[in-house]
Amino acid sequence: MNLTLINSLKIPLTRFDCFGLMGLLLVLDIFKELDMLKSLWINEKESDKALTTEGACNFLSISRQTLYKLVKSKKIPGRKVGENYRFLKSDLIRYFKSD
Repeated sequence: MNLTLINSLKIPLTRFDCFGLMGLLLVLDIFKELDMLKSLWINEKESDKALTTEGACNFLSISRQTLYKLVKSKKIPGRKVGENYRFLKSDLIRYFKSD
């Protein structure tokens, strides 16, 4: 049983006496699920990150020429920002999974 989690919340263990051991384990499971949801949300935010041309090439391990060919053939959507392209990481992941 992970009492560190409850201790870190500064909740006295006597608060859980009415729940018994099963109630305490249920509360710990809820905290674990919340932590997993938090990490999924962070990963989702990370996948919407905009990458430069260099970042996209590094992420896909391809050359700049190959990236521009993929953009021209509309296999990877790129957005022009000034004179430079930006790529959403989620678009690159989608291309990588489909290829």
